[in-house]
Amino acid sequence: MAAIGLAGAVVAAAWIGLRSKPVVVQPVRAAVDAPPLLDWKPRVAALAGDGHVGWRDGAAAQAQFADPYGVALDPHGTLYVSDGGDNDRIRALRPDGTVATLAGGVEGFQDGQGAAARFDTPSGLALDATGNLYVADTGNHAIRKVTPDGVVTTLAGTGAPGYRDGPGAQAQFDGPMGLAVDGAGRVIVADAYNDRIRAIAPDGQVTTLAGGASPGDADGPGAQARFDTPCAVLVDAQGRIVVADTRNDALRAIDAAGNVTTLVHVAPGDVEKMLHRPVSLARTNEGNLVVGTLAGAVVEVAADATVHAVFGVQEHGFVRPTGLAIGPSSGLIVADSASSRLHAVWPRGASAADPLVEGALGPAPDRPLPDAGGRWPVRPQLAWHEVVGTIGEDRGDGKGESRDHFHDGLDVRGDIGQEVVAIAAGKVSNPLSTYGFGQINEGLSIGSLAYVHMHVGRGAHGAALDPTRFVPVRDEAGKLARMRVRRGARFAVGDVLGSINQMAHVHLWMGVPGYGLNPLALGLRDFRDTVAPSIGASRSATPTTSAWSSARPVGCCCPAASCRWWSTRGTRSTATCRAAVSACTAWRCSGCARTACRWPASSSRARPSSSRACRATSSSRTSMPTRAASPCRATARRTSATRSATRRTRERSTLSRRRRCPPATTRCASSRRTSRATRRCAGAT
Repeated sequence: MAAIGLAGAVVAAAWIGLRSKPVVVQPVRAAVDAPPLLDWKPRVAALAGDGHVGWRDGAAAQAQFADPYGVALDPHGTLYVSDGGDNDRIRALRPDGTVATLAGGVEGFQDGQGAAARFDTPSGLALDATGNLYVADTGNHAIRKVTPDGVVTTLAGTGAPGYRDGPGAQAQFDGPMGLAVDGAGRVIVADAYNDRIRAIAPDGQVTTLAGGASPGDADGPGAQARFDTPCAVLVDAQGRIVVADTRNDALRAIDAAGNVTTLVHVAPGDVEKMLHRPVSLARTNEGNLVVGTLAGAVVEVAADATVHAVFGVQEHGFVRPTGLAIGPSSGLIVADSASSRLHAVWPRGASAADPLVEGALGPAPDRPLPDAGGRWPVRPQLAWHEVVGTIGEDRGDGKGESRDHFHDGLDVRGDIGQEVVAIAAGKVSNPLSTYGFGQINEGLSIGSLAYVHMHVGRGAHGAALDPTRFVPVRDEAGKLARMRVRRGARFAVGDVLGSINQMAHVHLWMGVPGYGLNPLALGLRDFRDTVAPSIGASRSATPTTSAWSSARPVGCCCPAASCRWWSTRGTRSTATCRAAVSACTAWRCSGCARTACRWPASSSRARPSSSRACRATSSSRTSMPTRAASPCRATARRTSATRSATRRTRERSTLSRRRRCPPATTRCASSRRTSRATRRCAGAT
């Protein structure tokens, strides 16, 4: 479609039907008669970009962006776009519907005019009253100024991360992300990884308005207040500075005296979490706040602090709406950076036939995959490794529901503490690229690849890796709270990302949220998947012979330590286990995954004579995933017998301890840790 004038005039629904006609651009008006956003149903249309990652100027529909992060709309209808990724350019979507490059083109840190200037991962944008554009040059830790004719100068920052107030040339920032210009001409900076809000005066002096040395969540006078990765700022009609406190899921306000208060905060029990990870801000002509979130939603916050969905809460929305701008008639412009697209949102017509979405959402379906070259995420990268989980398997939620969702990645087995390495070169685009610190799902996203179940930025024994890319974040007590990886950080093939945690595998995921891709398409070296996917009736805890025969692939092993061979013919051999382990890895054993294999109680097959080895299983055991069994040795029986004898010895020892406990306080607790059992008697002297 012709591009909404193509940036300034998001004005009329009739414009859709006039896409082939020339569009007259109207300047942004100070007052409008359109209702607030929350009073109308949205209509979303493509504005510019074809969903592919690339660089191409020209007609809006054919233009390409890499990481269109921030937007700023001038009074004449020109939309400025910061394009990060591998483009590192400032682009302009002009009123005639064409996209042009204003400055930049090669990653670096250099002033100059047009293509001679250099940026590194530009993010937030802001315009002053005279038409100068300010750029949060995130990767260069600096604030840049671009004149209307494309001359780029450095307003503040040295090019190195740090924290220091003072004259602009000596001041330091750490990953500045969001910008705004207040009525006094100050440039307000969301200094994301310093967890502070800073201000650059017209004379170039940099001061800190609020925030402290460590992240937190606290209101109060400026120096006592705490933020956690603030990513966006704006100045409201009352002159307050509104902050998108991204990792705190909150909107905060700083008044003229420097006091910080919370406007809206996600409540602990809020299941919708419409303000989860706010990352972009805009102010409507009616004075309401529009917020974009890293969850893909766009919401509006009214003056009474109520939150209303605009788009992406109930329906499939954007991927990462990192840039917002308000056009005339309260029309909204959205930069969906992860999709490499710009969109326009305005009221739908009265007809029920009017579409909710016109054009494409999300990345282009044929967007090229990362150049993995057949490499694996563990060493050796060009030799095959065991895959213990693949895409499409049903998985539980950990709360008793065994079939909660489908597995959406590849699980590559590795030893606990083994290094996880990058399979493709990439650049971090998400401001919050790490997640789940200290949990089993801890991971890191680099471009369209995610590596999960690892200690990010830490080795097998907690040793820190490269501190220039993995930045430790400590709490007020000095305890390690998480690892940060800055937006703009680059990784090469084979770079160490962390170490495998207690899950004993690395989960490899590909795509962007809401648009996951099949990781089998990466073509891992020598990987073969010979079991065709199928959807069938669910298997109960006590399957019949026919159910087992139709569902269980030939060559599957029970997840017992002493591997026992089960075939679809209902026979088993305990002497040997064939080496077809790969066929077992995606299977869930119907028996309980304990030391010895448990036989289903109601199976029509003859049960073995050993009640110890084959007891009836409970339904709570059926959803436990199998673990890949190593090929059984001929000593399987002897190993099993040895374990049984050891267990009996421990049981006798426990009974002896119980007898020594004082009668009034006898309560014995037992705990099992890895393969070693320990018993302790509470109250024993």
